Amino acid sequence: MCQFPQQCRKLTQLQPNSCPLLSEYVYDIKRFIRFSRVGIEQAPLQAYYGALFFAPALSITRKQFRKYIPTWIQRKPEVQDTWSDWYLTLEGHSRTITHVTFSPDGKQLASVSTDNTIKLWDISTGVAVQTLDNLPEDAISVAFSPDEKTLVSAFLGRSPVLRSWDIMTGKVRYSLRGPPSKATAAAFSQDVSLIAWAFDNKIQICDVATGGARNTLKVTQNIKTFTDFVAFSPDGEMLASASYDGMLRVWKVENEAEQHVLYTCSHSSGVLAIAFASDGTHIASACKDGLIKLSNVLLGAVQWSITAHSDWIRELVFAPDGKRLASASDDQTIRIWNTKTGELQHILAGHSGYVFGVAFSPDGQHLASASRDRSVKLWRLVGEAQPLRDDDLSAVSTLAMSQDGTQLATGFVDGTIMLWDIAEAAVRHTLKGHSSSCDSIAFSPDGSCLASALYYDNIILWDTRTGQIMCSRNRYLYVGLIAFSPNSKRIATGSLRGVQLWDLTRDNILRRELTTPINGPIKISGTLNAITLSPGGKLVIVAFAKYILVWDFASGEILQTYTAHESDIRALAVSPNSKLLASTSSDKTVKLWDLKSSASIQTLVGHQHLVNLVAFSPDSKLIVSASEDKTVILWDAELGTSLRTFHLGIYLASISFCDEGKSLHTNRGYIYDILSTTDGSFGEGSARSVFFKEQWISIGSENIIWLPFDQRTDLIVAHRNAAALGHGPGRVTVLKVDLDMLKKAIESWC
Repeated sequence: MCQFPQQCRKLTQLQPNSCPLLSEYVYDIKRFIRFSRVGIEQAPLQAYYGALFFAPALSITRKQFRKYIPTWIQRKPEVQDTWSDWYLTLEGHSRTITHVTFSPDGKQLASVSTDNTIKLWDISTGVAVQTLDNLPEDAISVAFSPDEKTLVSAFLGRSPVLRSWDIMTGKVRYSLRGPPSKATAAAFSQDVSLIAWAFDNKIQICDVATGGARNTLKVTQNIKTFTDFVAFSPDGEMLASASYDGMLRVWKVENEAEQHVLYTCSHSSGVLAIAFASDGTHIASACKDGLIKLSNVLLGAVQWSITAHSDWIRELVFAPDGKRLASASDDQTIRIWNTKTGELQHILAGHSGYVFGVAFSPDGQHLASASRDRSVKLWRLVGEAQPLRDDDLSAVSTLAMSQDGTQLATGFVDGTIMLWDIAEAAVRHTLKGHSSSCDSIAFSPDGSCLASALYYDNIILWDTRTGQIMCSRNRYLYVGLIAFSPNSKRIATGSLRGVQLWDLTRDNILRRELTTPINGPIKISGTLNAITLSPGGKLVIVAFAKYILVWDFASGEILQTYTAHESDIRALAVSPNSKLLASTSSDKTVKLWDLKSSASIQTLVGHQHLVNLVAFSPDSKLIVSASEDKTVILWDAELGTSLRTFHLGIYLASISFCDEGKSLHTNRGYIYDILSTTDGSFGEGSARSVFFKEQWISIGSENIIWLPFDQRTDLIVAHRNAAALGHGPGRVTVLKVDLDMLKKAIESWC
């Protein structure tokens, strides 16, 4: 069994033959192994479990072994019919990946991440063969030497550095200081002999091998913005520069005496990406409003201009033959354009985060993309043009589940909200009222009302039974906070303009608007970070930066104002008996306050990172807090002592007590029997439900089903035997577990 992962790698090296059926089977096996490689290497039997569970419905391998798919999951995910457009997902970085590039022979790929590492990948296996770590911040570019023996990278910031590594050993060959002041952009020439640094309204061209300056382009004095992007022409004789002022400039860089601007092109907003075509005469530029312009530098004219994406464009790159242009965007897609006509040829959708980097392979048949979702995807571009996806397909931006677990609300980037019946996994209502991404949604405790907010515009209250709007208000900036009173009758929302109070028992639902006091004993400043209501809805408690304000809901009078923490407050909670207020902060502490007098009672210390969630038990005797250190701590509210620490290894979006205070309900599942555990485990009763870890669906502490990268998401809501997962673009997965069958399955494993 220990040889199974190695045998799987050998299967990926199989080649198709003249038999069409065998060739099809070989192709399917290779896709299946690449799809599930990480899970199989961690636990070989996942080839029969998680890999089969999430493989496409028409996969030959899935159909051949379908009897092994778990039967205790009542409602299985709606997997796609065929294999996805991408054929390999590379995972290993812990943060956003910003840049990718192929080696000259196309067999390796280098990726740059904000986790301060560069990884070298073997394309045939998807394995990282080198990790270059402990790097300076702000790696902006990476390139292979033509002989593929070295890798070079440029690091921006106040102390710009050019560094070179030996690819075989991963050791640093040399490290050279860049320009004398903060660099804002850098780029390598195609032969990697030159590097251009932008700093202090200058562009300096240096020798990569020695770091010595060859030429300095002096940007004219009337340009007030810094150069943010630079790019060499393929022959190295021209250099393009672009700025957030919307101006593209192409320079002749033969020598300092003859430097001059060959071409300029203005955009309506800041330029975010530029790229030369292989012929050196065409250049593409993209700006914040999603517009791409293709210009002929020699003719000094724009050849075509199109609105290419619905969000910022992060990178442009031409195919080696110059006939196609790829654009990567915050709308989570990569788009391929015909450079002659500007016609859209492909839309590649599969990332669940902004796409920052894109690169063509040397033969132009493959494309690599880098994303905020911490993955690199490889796409095959040969054959006929793929069918275009729906341009209106919108990524899921937020999820919420009603407290009784019967309703699900999903918010999409285009502003649409879908209201689901969990039992049937069917959409009951499609709610339209927001113009773009719905950022916050929340159900009332009784599930009769849904509140939704667009970050920079409006707040809408919906009747969940009819799907109709109960109340709507526009022109609110930075709406991000929604809180219901436990009796579902009152709502408080927070925006840049202050706090809005809503009363669902009145005809005029919007009761009043409260603004932050400018004058008073404490000068309140900062952003509104947290909001909550007392159990009876009589008090509204709000956190501005490190300050707490308490308002009377009925009169709008400020009752208390005090400084609570040393840094920003992250969460608030009022005890069910209305006597205590808990606040958490970026200072890593949880503090308890007397709600009536605002006196400090306890400071709970134990987390190693900011604390973002807090809740009281029904009897007000226990407190639970969750932190970005990926732990949950159970506290004695009276003594201020830590009772249990749960090391979950994941971030949580919500947490509360349930089962009369005996268990914890999180957005990822349940932690049972919290008072009986002594080792920080999930509790003996946790086999009653599933829990979603980062890479696994688990039962208590036992990992059961491995989650492929494209099934993992932070948008998870779970209730008892049901869970919903939101993916990009536009995909919602609803799972239901048969707990009786699950129990029998567990007994058979023991």
